[in-house]
Amino acid sequence: MMYELVHLPLSVTDQGFEHSFWERRPGAAEEWHSFKEPLNCPECTATRGLRLVAHGRAAHVECPLGHQRPDGLISARIVRQMSHLAHTGQPLHLPQGDLVRIMMVPRLVEDASLARLPWERNPALDRWEIAFEVANHDTLPFTVCLMEARSLTSVAMADDGHLFERLHPAARGSAVDAHMAVALLALAMYAAARSAGALAVGDLPVQTVADLLGPDRAPELKTVRPRFRPQASVPHLRAADVARLTGADRPQWETWREAAADVVAFVAEDVLRERHRNPREGAVRFMHYLKHTWESDAQTWYTAPASEQPA
Repeated sequence: MMYELVHLPLSVTDQGFEHSFWERRPGAAEEWHSFKEPLNCPECTATRGLRLVAHGRAAHVECPLGHQRPDGLISARIVRQMSHLAHTGQPLHLPQGDLVRIMMVPRLVEDASLARLPWERNPALDRWEIAFEVANHDTLPFTVCLMEARSLTSVAMADDGHLFERLHPAARGSAVDAHMAVALLALAMYAAARSAGALAVGDLPVQTVADLLGPDRAPELKTVRPRFRPQASVPHLRAADVARLTGADRPQWETWREAAADVVAFVAEDVLRERHRNPREGAVRFMHYLKHTWESDAQTWYTAPASEQPA
């Protein structure tokens, strides 16, 4: 597995990490304190010419003198988030805390026109969609599934070096593969929710979604089409995604399917690791237990014209 490297400008090392806490003293009101801790080499305290290195789940700081030391505040997920920022030309900064705070899935700059799908009235599906929309703050099922899929994929790419290599251009991965992994995961969640009549994606069993991404059942997703409402502009599938789903050869299809399945497996196992449980001794039951990104996800990444696609 290759290393992920981030070369840090002095402005970022000076920014460092912000620490905040409440302090209560006897006979006095609580006071809020915060201070910044500049990033430096843990061995020689150098602040210039530093770079961060991630390999698997490990990370360390390297200085021009060749010192390589771990820093308790630097994790592999922080390094990969910064690698994403550098690759997409966004201002480089140290993500604060140990959460994934950046959407890691690279955007495809392509025609984002939605597919022209046939409209068939189905009273049962109408009732489910309306109930789902009401339960999810006026958000339709496939929209929620896209948001969930992109968030879960971002967490997996930040934490897992293998997925980062396969799916992120900063590590010579494929942005198309990342995009299609998100699309397949969203379709699997949509199909599971529609079949069960679920009103929350988080209530879906993880194993149900994982089964739909398995080699035997995943081909069913090629024909799953979120419902198109001709009277409303709502996200369903891009025309480009429909073409990729129907035109992919077997090796390409397996690349996307395996990536989507690996995202679910990795994020589920990560929850068990944090609970200090062996993945072989139990399983995460429902999707709402899985970790998501801190950043909220608008739908512009999927539906905006290519000229309006942000980084």
